[in-house]
Amino acid sequence: MTTTAPSAGPSTDPCAAHRARPSAAFPQDAVLRPYPPGTRLPTQWACWLESARAHLHPAGRMVDLQAVAAPPTRNSRARGDGAQGGEGGQAASTAAWHVPLVAQGMWGVLTPPGALATGEPADLAWPDAAQAPALARSLARQPRPLNLPRVPLGSPSLPALATAFRGRGWVRVRAAHGSPCIELDDGWAQPWRKFNAGRQSDFRRAQRRAGEAGGLQFEVHAPAPGPDLERLLDEAYEVESRSWKGDGGTALAVDPLLGPFYRRLAHASAQAGLLRLCFLRIGARPAAMQFALQGEGRFWLMKIGYDAAFARCSPGQLLMLHTIGHAASQGLASYEMLGNAAAWTAGWTRTLRPFVHVRAYPASWPGARALCADAWRAARARWQATAGTNPVLGVPA
Repeated sequence: MTTTAPSAGPSTDPCAAHRARPSAAFPQDAVLRPYPPGTRLPTQWACWLESARAHLHPAGRMVDLQAVAAPPTRNSRARGDGAQGGEGGQAASTAAWHVPLVAQGMWGVLTPPGALATGEPADLAWPDAAQAPALARSLARQPRPLNLPRVPLGSPSLPALATAFRGRGWVRVRAAHGSPCIELDDGWAQPWRKFNAGRQSDFRRAQRRAGEAGGLQFEVHAPAPGPDLERLLDEAYEVESRSWKGDGGTALAVDPLLGPFYRRLAHASAQAGLLRLCFLRIGARPAAMQFALQGEGRFWLMKIGYDAAFARCSPGQLLMLHTIGHAASQGLASYEMLGNAAAWTAGWTRTLRPFVHVRAYPASWPGARALCADAWRAARARWQATAGTNPVLGVPA
């Protein structure tokens, strides 16, 4: 087997290949801004990994991969925590650590915990960017294939996997859907000033209607575990269930898998001081909610919802305007919407975090079988698209 290095373009511009080959993953008018090197996603944090293990995956499917760490970097020693700022992860000086992964399907394809169930971007759970090569080497030595559906372009995992699998297997990298973000500066502390006159008029109209309906109040909570957290979660779940998600049966309040997971995540992240539960109240009633995490110097928007009874007041829009200003006033670097770019996100930002879909196949029977199965599915999808019997499926080539 041969190895294809997961490089999206020249090192001076990692987004060049995606600009040259526009797709649904990266619209032509998108401004691509990779994360700064070494940024850890919420799906790499201990609170996420513990919650996913407890509520999303059967114990028999969990795989703890052992990796031997390299000496800590100068930057990690200077930070003093060896992980992402404020998350309180493992120390970079640890000699060895266990990385949780999930074995999926008949071939036991390894994926990050929660990546498929939630659709959130996920990377290998290295405690420090300098440890990505050690983890990649451990993956290349074991027999199972690897699936990383949405890895940040520029992640240290990409060159680490290319190096580790050289002569040991094959790595395939394709574009994946980017996620919207706002890169904050001091001006975003008054976010309405960032929009044109028409949009500012829309905001004022929504605020006026909310005032007429009983007055509006914004809340950003950083609760500790306990009764107050449970009360706020109950309110958040209830608000979300009153939107289109409740009608479609996808609200957390009725989802038997994700509902308990996000409740567990709330408690674990609150214990670490990372949870932010945000509300807009109109009169005495909560009209919109946000479930967010604040870490790595960024505001990560995980779940949103609003009460359709207040749709005329655009409560979700007003709450987002407020929390963007709140994040900027806290000195955070960005407001991360996660998810995929959509019509509603385009009204807030054209900036996207670029992601890639990585598949790695070790030189083993499980790796070879998974490679053949994936090649067959890709060939069939291309044939169906060419024959005009089906839209293009999967990640654009």
